[in-house]
Amino acid sequence: MKAEKEREISLIYKVAAEKAQATNDEIAKRPTYQKNSIKNIQNNLMISTLTPLSSCSSESKKNKKVKWSDEDLEIIYSVIAKFKTSSLKAIRAYLESKHQITVSEGVLSKMRKGEY
Repeated sequence: MKAEKEREISLIYKVAAEKAQATNDEIAKRPTYQKNSIKNIQNNLMISTLTPLSSCSSESKKNKKVKWSDEDLEIIYSVIAKFKTSSLKAIRAYLESKHQITVSEGVLSKMRKGEY
């Protein structure tokens, strides 16, 4: 009797596993991912034709708020050049203590790389 119940339970699990595998195989065969990617490409093309990126970036640079005067920028660049091997944290602390210029380490990193 126990052996029969165990066989029945094992048969039930086996049938369930086969159905699950068949469902997974059927789902994998569907090309739904292609439809989504085509829609995404179409949306991206439509958005890119609406607003050119070059005009957006140039307008934002024109309206950029100036945080430091020309003198402050000269001081910052000269300190960066003077302390080439110092950490950005040390340069930031030096600028705050000696010149009362507050600047983040991220901006200092961009200035050091020439991206600012």
